[in-house]
Amino acid sequence: MDQGQPRMPVVPIVLYHGKQKWAKVYLPDCFADLPASVWPFVPSVDYVLVDLSAYSNQQLQKQLFKLAGVRIALLIMKNIFDQKRLAQNLRAFFEVGRGYFDHDSGLNFLKSVVTYLYQATELDTGEIVKSIYDVTAKGGELAMSTANKLRQEGRMEGRMEGRMEGRMEGGRMVIYNLIRNAKKQGASAESIATLVGMDIELVRKIFNDEHVDIPVHLLDSHAE
Repeated sequence: MDQGQPRMPVVPIVLYHGKQKWAKVYLPDCFADLPASVWPFVPSVDYVLVDLSAYSNQQLQKQLFKLAGVRIALLIMKNIFDQKRLAQNLRAFFEVGRGYFDHDSGLNFLKSVVTYLYQATELDTGEIVKSIYDVTAKGGELAMSTANKLRQEGRMEGRMEGRMEGRMEGGRMVIYNLIRNAKKQGASAESIATLVGMDIELVRKIFNDEHVDIPVHLLDSHAE
């Protein structure tokens, strides 16, 4: 207002592409148990519901939206839970953006789409890349480099998780051996529990060779 710009209304839009039917509920209905004194402060607004299950692929491709990026994104989201159908139609979906992919904005969008497909589906990355390459060679090259980067990051993450699991297992064995050796030396369950910082009931279970879920902070402290 200070800059002299007109005030614009905000229109809430819910874009839904889930498997179940969307049950539209207004915000005040979510707070039925509030005391009457609070009711005046609960926003009461309607929203536009865009449920992708209500539209066919053809409508999304050709009729409802002008921007190629929007059409492609909605088509993929609509079909994301039927991956066989998605794979069969992927090239046709990318065909919508043939001209769009000649620009940097289109290529940046394509990179996001490849990342989404890689993370949200089990589609073969080669199949994804080929679907794009058939429409745009430049986009296909970008898709290939993006897919390779994602695969490399996935391998690195897997190795990191493996190392962490190994460290935690090492910490578990240290605690088990410490407790068992202390028992052999005649230490009581109470004193051992104080020594390792564990609940006495857990120590007694280890005495009886029962499986125990040792607190993570203890595993980490004994992992080195």
